[in-house]
Amino acid sequence: MNSEGAQSARASDEGIQGIMAERRNTHHLSGWQRFCLQPCVFILRLWSRTLQLRGTARLRELLYGESSPKIFCFWHNRLFPLARLHGAYRGTRAIYGLVSPSKDGAWLSGVYKGLGISSVRGSSQRGGQLALRNCVGILRSGASVAITPDGPRGPRYVAKEGALWLAQETRLPLVVVGVHFQRAWRLRSWDGFYLPVPFSGISLDIRVLEADKLFTAPQMPSAQDIWQRELFALNRPQHFQSLECHGQLQAL
Repeated sequence: MNSEGAQSARASDEGIQGIMAERRNTHHLSGWQRFCLQPCVFILRLWSRTLQLRGTARLRELLYGESSPKIFCFWHNRLFPLARLHGAYRGTRAIYGLVSPSKDGAWLSGVYKGLGISSVRGSSQRGGQLALRNCVGILRSGASVAITPDGPRGPRYVAKEGALWLAQETRLPLVVVGVHFQRAWRLRSWDGFYLPVPFSGISLDIRVLEADKLFTAPQMPSAQDIWQRELFALNRPQHFQSLECHGQLQAL
């Protein structure tokens, strides 16, 4: 076997080993754990229904009109509105959440299932080969994927490259989601998770980054810089204050 063949074989073996390791390290809930989770899901559904969601015309168009698959990205500490957004978006379309293979991810996957959201278990980093390959297949089948690029354990607001890799591989758009809570509690977790006060408001906005423009070479700044910059800009309170001032937010 020549050197190129040997290198290819080694890469293939490493890929298979990585996939097998990811499968072994994926945790799942037991039957009694799934049973105990049901009251929490019920409370979460009721809690979500009390929230008043407002968004831009572009977001309404994406939620209720466009049907092509997309890759949604939002910071981990802004996960709470996902259930309501999923209910508005799904219609005849499916959306999958990328969830960590850890024990914490098993609980989140259980919550997703209770809310009617499908999940893909695995890492959001490029090294999470099985999860990302499954995401590619899901996107090519016509469904969308939602990713928190700084999850599952941070660092907070540091975007890993998994979502960017998916966009480059599938040439599908990255939809950056901005979320602003009118009133919320902050948990003392690694991400400072937001828990919105019941009956309070949540404002949302999006930026759609088309893959063909994002990965045009040569390009300065890089796709990673553009993507992360949009994530920061869209989640600043000042951004939503400007939208409010100009009357660009409406009920979803």
